[in-house]
Amino acid sequence: MKLWVVNSGCLSEGKENIAPMHRKGCDIFHYGGASGLDTPLSWVWMWPVRTLARRIEGFCWWQTIGWTPNIWHKHRGDKYATAMFFPGGEFGKREVVGGIRAKVMRNAMQTIEYAYALDRKRRAGTAIKLIDKVLGTDLDFWWSAGRPSRSGSDAAAMDSKILGDPLSWHTIRQTLAEALVKA
Repeated sequence: MKLWVVNSGCLSEGKENIAPMHRKGCDIFHYGGASGLDTPLSWVWMWPVRTLARRIEGFCWWQTIGWTPNIWHKHRGDKYATAMFFPGGEFGKREVVGGIRAKVMRNAMQTIEYAYALDRKRRAGTAIKLIDKVLGTDLDFWWSAGRPSRSGSDAAAMDSKILGDPLSWHTIRQTLAEALVKA
């Protein structure tokens, strides 16, 4: 397997490099860090959707266990608190415990599998168009590096729609499932 793993921000500036890498037989993954624990859970959904929109094979986070000395009780404002998995000692367990962020990621990945299945049944790009319709986004949005800007009324509205409304993601899952059944 040939694998090209590139920073998500760098990839957003080099779209033209995807087709040549695919022609060389490479699978492409983009990477970045999980956001801090004070970031809305909806941000977790951005990674699998961006992967679909960019028509690449996957993504990886380089930091999923950013434990701080007191991770269970104090994390606000700590830029290193990026955990998706936690030490189980607080619950008398020796193994790690999956946090809610890991479960949200699992749900996002399952939903995106509906999208890939729909694209296989119809044509590539069908699913992202449905997602864009629900969110009010467009394909260019998914190529932006990192998180939507927090300045300006348009960006604030986009943040609110994507990051602040978990029902949007439920609607996406339902919309994709219904389209898949009809396909």
